[in-house]
Amino acid sequence: MTWLVRREYTRVELARRLLQKVRQSHRQAGQQQRAAEDVTRQEEALADEFAPPPPRSGLAHPAGDALAPTEMTADDADPPQFDGAAARAAIDRLLERLAAQGLLSDERAAEAIVDARKSRRGVRRIAQELAQKGVAPEQAQMALAEVRTQQVPLAQVVWARRFGSLPRDLAERQKQTRFLASRGFDFDVIRAVLGGSVADEEAPADGMDGGDDWLA
Repeated sequence: MTWLVRREYTRVELARRLLQKVRQSHRQAGQQQRAAEDVTRQEEALADEFAPPPPRSGLAHPAGDALAPTEMTADDADPPQFDGAAARAAIDRLLERLAAQGLLSDERAAEAIVDARKSRRGVRRIAQELAQKGVAPEQAQMALAEVRTQQVPLAQVVWARRFGSLPRDLAERQKQTRFLASRGFDFDVIRAVLGGSVADEEAPADGMDGGDDWLA
């Protein structure tokens, strides 16, 4: 797990990744077993092809039934069925140890995510990512507290990289509004960035009414 030290993971995110690794290993083991069985079957087929003919006397083979072919059972043909519950339990125990050793922290992970995203995303988008990665709402609020106070200057940087000049008509204003909204900035922040340009009093495009629900 050398990738664990490359960046911070939330508990939920790391659990998902570990479970994915276990499943991949299980599938690979099954593929290797099936490949080995294919080789064995091919070897047996070749042996049968070049084997000497049976004696004509009709007597039983000296080795008796020991050389008789046996049917392959389901357990022989395929690896045991993947036990997701057991895998999750083992992963939970591992995560508990990592947390106890200070190697796993949702608080640190949330701070790292906010720090990495704040120059390109608004609070709304960052909050969605934190929720998807299993950060508790109260931890997310704490991690976002400082960046909430910086939304206007951060949005101005994002806007300047894409546009750099204020809209000259309603269509352009709606385009810039949609862009900043898609990056997760609230309407009051967008209005502060775009200022009192053309049709500032018009309702936002596509049914956006300026409230908190228009980006949901």
